Amino acid sequence: MKTTICITFTTDETHLLEIGTRFRERGKISGDEFLSLLDWKFRRTKDIYQSRILRLARTGSFDDAVSKLASCLRRAPGTKARLDVLTECWGFPLQAARLLLALLYPSISTEYKLLAGVV
Repeated sequence: MKTTICITFTTDETHLLEIGTRFRERGKISGDEFLSLLDWKFRRTKDIYQSRILRLARTGSFDDAVSKLASCLRRAPGTKARLDVLTECWGFPLQAARLLLALLYPSISTEYKLLAGVV
């Protein structure tokens, strides 16, 4: 017998999933959308991440910096490479990187857990 699991999302969670869907379709994410992803789980450290992204991207605007980050993720050849982009190139802690990738690429979020030795 096949079991069906129903998951109900809150409005905020639905919005985050829509951001991920738009990223996968367009290959782009705005600065505001990226801050929404960070704000969901990392409200207290969101400003630290924002400052780091701006510093590392060496651009004048946060939108341009996030555009560079998104471009790096799109060019990454696979799951491990995307994780490395966020942790090694952009300085995200593993937990934050896994969360961001799970929202942007939900179909392969289990792989991020395996790569991080969580499962």
